[in-house]
Amino acid sequence: MPRSWPPRHSIFFANGLDLPWERAPTWDPAVFEIVDSALTA
Repeated sequence: MPRSWPPRHSIFFANGLDLPWERAPTWDPAVFEIVDSALTA
């Protein structure tokens, strides 16, 4: 059974980049795990 998480938004990055909070990136733990694995490989 595939895992599913509700999307999370990070206003931390949007605020740090002077972007409107509506432009905050979606935070998905499954995506982070894939990206982190690719960057540390």
